[in-house]
Amino acid sequence: MKIAAVHVINPVRIMWPMYSLLMKLLKKKLRDRIHVHYSLEDFHRHIELSILPASYGGKLKEAEAFDLELVNKIMNDNLEYKRSSVLHSVLY
Repeated sequence: MKIAAVHVINPVRIMWPMYSLLMKLLKKKLRDRIHVHYSLEDFHRHIELSILPASYGGKLKEAEAFDLELVNKIMNDNLEYKRSSVLHSVLY
């Protein structure tokens, strides 16, 4: 699967100069696929509201917008990682 675009929404203000520098270092083809939006309004000009979840100003319910099974798996895997990291730090 090829990634068509990456959209960064509301980046931390202190990172703006770093994004600017990074974009200058990337090849044009990759640079054209990365979009930094400093507001949701700007993001909405590029992405249709009909495919966005309500939390991003779209029209979809969260359950329709996200693969909840995948989200739960990631969250559970992360919890397992945290548990093993805590156990590791306690034992060693």
